[in-house]
Amino acid sequence: MIKDPILVPIAIPYICGPGVIAFILVHSNPLAIFLAWIASAAILLAGIALTRFLNAAILEGVAKLMGFGLTVIAVEMIVNGLLNIWGK
Repeated sequence: MIKDPILVPIAIPYICGPGVIAFILVHSNPLAIFLAWIASAAILLAGIALTRFLNAAILEGVAKLMGFGLTVIAVEMIVNGLLNIWGK
């Protein structure tokens, strides 16, 4: 199992990210909040179960892939912010 503290900051934007916040704002009722909670819990629990079946190399590769995806999203946000500042 990978013991790397950097995985926690990478996981937080995916769990509490803009998609979940937008879902709750659009469907602001108790059922929507419950469904968001259930979806997050299911994903986290499935991750725990998958670590039993996948070896360390696969988990490390997935972690690096998720890190790359987060980097791509961050670069896109920075570029869009700069373009908005420069008025293009």
